[in-house]
Amino acid sequence: MRGVVSSFEQQVLRLGLAGLLNAGLSVLSLGAVLSAVLGGPAVKSAAVVIAALAALATFVTLVARRHHGEAELALHRKLVARYCNEIQGMTGGPLHIVKWDDVTVVDAGGGAEETIGVRARVENASAHFFRFRIGPAWEQSEKQRSAVACDVRTELVNGEPGPRCDVTRTWRADGRLEVLVHLPSPVRAGADVRIKMAIRWPGMCEPLVVRRRPDDFVLHFAREADEVRYEIVLPDGEDAYFEPVGFDEGDDGYRVEVGTGRGGRVHVVLTACSVPAKHRFGVRLDLK
Repeated sequence: MRGVVSSFEQQVLRLGLAGLLNAGLSVLSLGAVLSAVLGGPAVKSAAVVIAALAALATFVTLVARRHHGEAELALHRKLVARYCNEIQGMTGGPLHIVKWDDVTVVDAGGGAEETIGVRARVENASAHFFRFRIGPAWEQSEKQRSAVACDVRTELVNGEPGPRCDVTRTWRADGRLEVLVHLPSPVRAGADVRIKMAIRWPGMCEPLVVRRRPDDFVLHFAREADEVRYEIVLPDGEDAYFEPVGFDEGDDGYRVEVGTGRGGRVHVVLTACSVPAKHRFGVRLDLK
């Protein structure tokens, strides 16, 4: 039903109110001819057509307003992202990642539930926001994108979750989602930002799970990262071949372990330390 409504909305936007009015007037003209020939019942039919036309006109107006509002909101998001990028450039760049703990649980349909704990240090000036970019390495449909949900909270020193943060989301041309986390209050230089992110991403791992094709699970940071842990939990009953991306198995500071966790699911865990800035690293997985 949702698809039918969406298709009808697209037709409405394509034809516009004038197109629907022309169609309605054609129907009314036919009703007038029928009324002259057949009498009473045709008059009732014309009244029904008029009522339907009025409802359609209302629907067209609402659809047009909604799409105008969505377009305006998308523009505002892009402007916020643009100006935050300018601010970040003037204040000394991104925050320094002290610890990044990422757990991605993949379901049998290729969807992913990702939980990320971040501790980042403010080095040059007070921080008002935290920016990160995330996404699959393939072109997702608009339907899948619209279902992506992102919840961000502050994290207390003892690890307990704090209140939710306001976020601004923008889709980039490369298919990644840029999320700007607006901190409740500025964090001064020398202090740490602690946040917890929960992301629900339908179809994110579809190439790996559904199409059975190798897929890369990689990270890279704008600044050096002190400590990184990246865990991928495979769907129930699945196992995978793997190889390192961005490092060799003997490289100091990087380690990959594969094991079985609670519930019998296979866990692939990558740990790294002192990761250079803008270095792309991770693991390439291929289901057995």
